Amino acid sequence: MPHPAYSFSSSGDRLELRDPFLLRSADADLWNDRLYLQIDHRGQVVTSGWLNPDFTPYSLPQRAFYLRDNETGEIWSVPQGPVRAKPDEFLFSAGKSDIAWTVALGGIRCTVRAVVPVHDPVELWTVEVQNISARPRSLSLFSYLPFGKPSWLRNNTRYEADWHGVVFDFFPYYVDYRDYEKLRDGANTLFAASDTAPDAWMSCIADFVGHGTAERPDALLQDELPTADRWADAEAEAAAILQFNHLLAPGDTQRVQLIFGPAASPESGRALARQYLAPGGIDAALAKAEARYREYPAALEVATPDAEFDAFINHWLPRRSLMLARAMRFMSAPQGRNLLQDSMAGALIDPVSSRKWFLKFYSFQKQDGWLPHGMPLEPGASQLKINTVPHKDINSWGPAALTYYLNETGDHGILEEQIPFSDAPETTASLYHHVSRGLEWLLADRTARGLCRIGQGDWNDPLNMAGHEEKGESIWLSEALAFALDTWAPVCDSCGDIVRAAAFRKEADALRTAINTLAWDGEWYARGFTDAGQPFGSHHDDEGRIFLNAQSWAIISGAATPERAAACIDAVNQHLATPSGPMMLAPAYTRMRTDIGKLTQKSPGRLENGSVYSHAVTFYAYALYLARRSDDAYRTLRMLLSGAETNPVTRSGQLPLYIPNSYFGLPAGAKAGQSTRSANTGTAAWYYRAVVDCLFGLRSEAGGLRIDPQLPPGWDKVHATRRWRGGTFQVTIERLAGVSCMETRLDGVEIPDHIIKPPEPGTHHTVSVTLPLTSP
Repeated sequence: MPHPAYSFSSSGDRLELRDPFLLRSADADLWNDRLYLQIDHRGQVVTSGWLNPDFTPYSLPQRAFYLRDNETGEIWSVPQGPVRAKPDEFLFSAGKSDIAWTVALGGIRCTVRAVVPVHDPVELWTVEVQNISARPRSLSLFSYLPFGKPSWLRNNTRYEADWHGVVFDFFPYYVDYRDYEKLRDGANTLFAASDTAPDAWMSCIADFVGHGTAERPDALLQDELPTADRWADAEAEAAAILQFNHLLAPGDTQRVQLIFGPAASPESGRALARQYLAPGGIDAALAKAEARYREYPAALEVATPDAEFDAFINHWLPRRSLMLARAMRFMSAPQGRNLLQDSMAGALIDPVSSRKWFLKFYSFQKQDGWLPHGMPLEPGASQLKINTVPHKDINSWGPAALTYYLNETGDHGILEEQIPFSDAPETTASLYHHVSRGLEWLLADRTARGLCRIGQGDWNDPLNMAGHEEKGESIWLSEALAFALDTWAPVCDSCGDIVRAAAFRKEADALRTAINTLAWDGEWYARGFTDAGQPFGSHHDDEGRIFLNAQSWAIISGAATPERAAACIDAVNQHLATPSGPMMLAPAYTRMRTDIGKLTQKSPGRLENGSVYSHAVTFYAYALYLARRSDDAYRTLRMLLSGAETNPVTRSGQLPLYIPNSYFGLPAGAKAGQSTRSANTGTAAWYYRAVVDCLFGLRSEAGGLRIDPQLPPGWDKVHATRRWRGGTFQVTIERLAGVSCMETRLDGVEIPDHIIKPPEPGTHHTVSVTLPLTSP
């Protein structure tokens, strides 16, 4: 049932919040390939930055437009913070390409809209002030677009009247004299400009606030801002604070448009302002931003009994996947595992970007097959410290991601692309051989017992002390390697590499045997073994007794027999279940264990130490589908999306526009269930894969599009549009009385094997799938 305070539009591509006090911080985001802005209904910025080449902040965390009634002195703001006056009318409207705030108070309606254009790293703002009262009104509008204090060396602000621009020059702080020339040629300018000449301006935030507060700045108590032509202070924060005075007759509307952001130089900022603030410039930028999503149609569109789920699958999940595939989580030196999994999602929305990243990624591989944790994709990119740690799992992700791309696109030519090695740039090998070498490196990096070493961490980075002596073992990575080998062996066959394919299958079987012999703990699988040979994630532990990933991947890898898979699922339900989904582990650690690592230092219920870690939950949902537990799988997917019956927005504190990195787990006490509001995670790829491949069962394989839906109870009829290899398939899946087994028809012709062969590009087809009323 729709919530009275928020809802998606009928098309699902906008979400509207009508109560400013429902959530403390209801956020949405805007992006292009170079800039990211995550901002809430009060104008508080959760995250913002641009690639320069590293992700670089360009502002303080607030955007605001103050309004002042010049007759009464009353002050309010749009968005609804920082003043937070109780409005007569409120609307926070988040679209895929714009975000809008509307506040009406005392007969004045103000709508503010933010847009990020397709290419340039800037914010575009439109402010419309309308007099909806029956009398003339004298108002002043004040922009508050804060640059902050990006340097301790030099911060200069000046106003250039010919383009109504506020220019903020700075020089980044440095110590080593050799950095001077590199920094000198960098983008050391921030700017803001308006399409209308302001009546006054200022830039010093401290002077603006004075003895007041952000809710009631001293400068707004004066008729005009204390304007100065220029201002310089390396110790103080600055903003573009522009005053616009309006006399509005009843029914009149005044509009001001602004641009804000970083620039390569003052001249570049001026050019951007003139481009976007020209008549119709921002409207044209919005139209292009909206057109971008039409250029990248989603691989799946659905119509089910769950309208909110439909909106997420049709609009917001593809949007997130497109952003991740193109911008790599706004990291110029991303983690390899993230790049590969995000590119897996990209296969469904932007395969061209995925192809580019696959080829770039494997150029960091050494001749022996080793891959680093992180890799700088752009010249001058900085590595995060964590990316320099040699985590063991990086080579395990390539087969799943690349095979998914191959099956979705049919682009087998990518396997023959020649790629150099990082330690021998003059030596090249095909992408196929790079992936195969990576698997062989993992096979060689096993203990005498046949299990993968955990080293300083696998997918779970903070397990950083379990194997730093190179004796500890990872059950999860052993499971992941078995899955990778099984996934890649058919590719080996298709390349004529029969001997390698057979060897990979044999090694996968050996891994499964070792896992079942050494890791089965009676009711679930242990997570690993320390350097001292002690199991962890075992019933012998008083903390960290069971880990979710070891159970999920035992099923995904085929290590778990049906009986053991059922036991794992029962154990997850008993020990890890929460209203938002299963926790990462339980019980949470409350004290440091130096034989496991920094995971045990994290607050109980936070992140890897017992949160509902969304990425891991989607692994589990995928495993449930493989175990044919369709009801449990859908329920797991659904509760992960804020707004679900068990995970309402008032508990999560987040609108259902994205799935966060995690929700706090039960050990977090009063914070349990709250979203971390970190929107860019690997969750999107596996959620997308689970929905496309398993829930709707429209799964691309080497031989064609396999039809194998697993609808939850209560879904007796659904519709879907599946785009695959240039063809479009209109699919109806329906449960009918009298049907004893699944039947599939393509354009009215029955397909006994339920596999649709690749279509002619540009063709349209109908697919009818009938299921028994009761699933087997």
